[in-house]
Amino acid sequence: MKEETIELDFRFVKLTNGDDILCEVPLVEIEESEMLIVRYPLKISTVYDPSLDEAVYVFTPWVPFTSQQLIAINKICVVTVTSIVEDVRDIYLQKIKIFQKQKLQQIRVPSAKSKAKSKSNDIPIENDVENDVEVPFTIKKPFVN
Repeated sequence: MKEETIELDFRFVKLTNGDDILCEVPLVEIEESEMLIVRYPLKISTVYDPSLDEAVYVFTPWVPFTSQQLIAINKICVVTVTSIVEDVRDIYLQKIKIFQKQKLQQIRVPSAKSKAKSKSNDIPIENDVENDVEVPFTIKKPFVN
């Protein structure tokens, strides 16, 4: 049986709830579908950085508590889908790699040392992760009131 390959491209998606996401979407749309399928969606937030006295873009997983790569969005919730510039695509790919690495660290089986430190019946927190969690990458943007 021949496996079908669907080509993906990088897109900016604006949703009716105001969320802005970067993601990969299929180049060939399934017209009958009421859903837009996206892969690795990252939410774009604008945050004021007082140390720079300007706003910066921060990228975070749009659906943070899932292991799914593909997410379905009802097309009725989509305002627009546009292409993105190469610089933003490169940053998106860097962030995806970082978030995937962090997820792998977060789902590691806790060591005996970590379990021994836990004094409650809660899920033990992995304290001996070697790498620090990275701050989401930012793109400088002039702050406008």
